[in-house]
Amino acid sequence: MNDPCVELDRYVTSDCGAVGNVEKDHGYTNTSDDTCSVTLKAGMDNDCGGFFGGNANASKKGAAAAGGNLAQAIADGSVGEETWSPALANLIRVQLRLGMFDPDHEQPYRGYGLSTVDTEEHRTLALDAARQSMVLVKNDGSTLPLKKGEVKKMALLGPNADATVTMQSNYHGKGPFLTSPYEALQGYVPNVTMIHGCTIAGNGASGTPQRNAGSARAPVRSSTRMHTPHGVCTRRMGVRRACRWANGVELTAN
Repeated sequence: MNDPCVELDRYVTSDCGAVGNVEKDHGYTNTSDDTCSVTLKAGMDNDCGGFFGGNANASKKGAAAAGGNLAQAIADGSVGEETWSPALANLIRVQLRLGMFDPDHEQPYRGYGLSTVDTEEHRTLALDAARQSMVLVKNDGSTLPLKKGEVKKMALLGPNADATVTMQSNYHGKGPFLTSPYEALQGYVPNVTMIHGCTIAGNGASGTPQRNAGSARAPVRSSTRMHTPHGVCTRRMGVRRACRWANGVELTAN
């Protein structure tokens, strides 16, 4: 990040909590002073998290210790001006470009209210982005797109069949509405049967595919299409407790 051949008018921020991970999870450093020093020297300018402002030295007295780990590291000389000054300059330079120090009347964005959020233009753009991001891996027999009136019955299988919150993953705002696969397909097929089959991340007997396989056989056999929304739960990935929507759909003739 500090390559002199790379000229970027920007600032670099960490992932949230990543600075603390350097010391506590990865064991790359042993003290808060070293952690502040190595991350800034690596080219990071901003800590998205509470490590720089947090206080790992609560037992120490003085304003520096009370100000947080970075303040303490600067005060005791572990982080010199040659290290923190460029990071601060990068932050302030971007803030100046954004007009954060300009008078309110010169910044039209400060006048934005709720009426400028979730407009029809925003929804159109979001729909277009979603359509362009989809990848059709397989379409035997030109099954897709579904045509209204041709498919009379469908079996919708899987724990994400009626997922809504799952689709938002994490790091998201509050959506104006959420439409599950089950709700959406009902607009194309008059008779949609939904079977969860198993849980996303449960270990109980009631959530195992073997226990629920029998309940899915009859609807599948009587349906002209089978639809299985796939998903990945981040509890199984060790990332977060929220469950991600994997955008994977298998649609096959039956």
